[in-house]
Amino acid sequence: MRRRSGDIDKANAAIRAARAGLAEAQRTLGAEKNTAIRAAEPKITAAQHAITTLTTARDKIPTELPANIINPGAKRALLRAHRRGLVMVLCLFAYNADTWLADHLNAYLQDNNEYRALTRSLMHQAGTITYAPQQITVTLDRHHQPRLNRALASLIDEFNHTPPRIPGDNRPITYQLFPGTADEQPRQGPASTRAQTSPAR
Repeated sequence: MRRRSGDIDKANAAIRAARAGLAEAQRTLGAEKNTAIRAAEPKITAAQHAITTLTTARDKIPTELPANIINPGAKRALLRAHRRGLVMVLCLFAYNADTWLADHLNAYLQDNNEYRALTRSLMHQAGTITYAPQQITVTLDRHHQPRLNRALASLIDEFNHTPPRIPGDNRPITYQLFPGTADEQPRQGPASTRAQTSPAR
């Protein structure tokens, strides 16, 4: 394709040169003018015909080629639908869990503007998981905002009423916060079960 384009450029240059010669000839007087015109006209006609031929040949070359022609040794990627479907289901579960946790946290936090951002910040909260023969204890570090600690403590009390379990493991998962000041204790809900566990850090 580059070679064809180069030939077309050369033909265009020939036309420009012939027209320049024709313009020069038109400025010539008498018989010299007519002779130069007759000599330039065949060159222009031949150059125009060459441009038409080269353009037709260039247009037959495809601008895009199939991948197997560009790289005959390439292999086609296969879509693993079952893996993609599993990933989408897990993403949906994670989104639903995040929404449920944010809504329940806001029931105690009462902050409709920031409760989702605060829930996301709790996803990175440090803590300790203690595995015991009878139960699993998750001890979370306290947040730097006292109001969030109070809301989180109330939410933990709600969780501990019906402790979750890992599939295939009958041990209940109990949540608790590291002890803090008195003004950070939960304002509502039943008494926390934090004192029943002995967290290890």
